[in-house]
Amino acid sequence: MVAKGVTTSMRSFILLLAAACFCSRPTIAQTPDQRADNMTAAKRAQWPLQLEMRVPFEPTAFPSGSHFYVMYELHLTNFGAGPLSLNRLEVLDADTETARRIATFDAEQLEAMVQQLGSRLGSDRKERLVIAGGQSAVVFLSVQFDRNTRIPERLTHRMSTADSAVEGAVITTHHTELHVLGLPVEGGDWLAADGPSNDEDNHHRRGVVILDGQAVDS
Repeated sequence: MVAKGVTTSMRSFILLLAAACFCSRPTIAQTPDQRADNMTAAKRAQWPLQLEMRVPFEPTAFPSGSHFYVMYELHLTNFGAGPLSLNRLEVLDADTETARRIATFDAEQLEAMVQQLGSRLGSDRKERLVIAGGQSAVVFLSVQFDRNTRIPERLTHRMSTADSAVEGAVITTHHTELHVLGLPVEGGDWLAADGPSNDEDNHHRRGVVILDGQAVDS
């Protein structure tokens, strides 16, 4: 009986000692910035990327030379409070289960394709890829297909930022019926310039204006 009582007392003492050690663990002090970073990381884990993607006017694939082209504008709006840094844009085949990648535009390419609304282009091209909270930008897209390549009926998009990604903006590639036009002038002494491209100097593509309450492009 004595030995049994000693064993029970020792077991209780060990449990109490373990609980005391656990409760008395030293806490690691955090600066206000560290606490803010932890809270921001927790919010990012709970919420999807707050970036709206939409295409105001769905395109129609058209032939030009030895290729087909799909040209349109992808409008982006940052609904979050903090800035978003764009890293990569992927155009995907929405008709396939695995969302086959059609085209990829890295950060360097996006610098020439992104135009922020309501602000002038800065001297630093990388600043164009940072969308502040509440700010909008337009990505001018030209996707090229070989003549013998199947053009998907639907496309979707995956935009990657510094620490997250979002998919959306599903569009069709045959929005309207194409009309066959003749040459604008007679003879051969003339040049058609500013053809299909993502070049930022292709000024005919960058004329975004508001008509009847909607953003349209020239």
